[in-house]
Amino acid sequence: ELRDKYGLVEMPQSEALVASFPYKGMISIFFGVMKVYKHLHQAINHKQIPQGPIMEVYDLPGGKIEYVRPYSIPNEQLEEWLTLSEE
Repeated sequence: ELRDKYGLVEMPQSEALVASFPYKGMISIFFGVMKVYKHLHQAINHKQIPQGPIMEVYDLPGGKIEYVRPYSIPNEQLEEWLTLSEE
């Protein structure tokens, strides 16, 4: 089971800013970081969303990387969940 092998956290539904970038191999990770984060931070500032964790979700079968900034969940809660998933 995945829960035994990886630190998994189930998040509640929330408001989020989401950006997608095509995944065509490992190089997509680097190009995605260079291109998406700049625009994501501009959108965060424009919409006055508090700075906080951004998650990268790799949908390899779907051929995309999604960058997700949940903003209706307090940053402290997000950071706690992300720390738990690393253990």
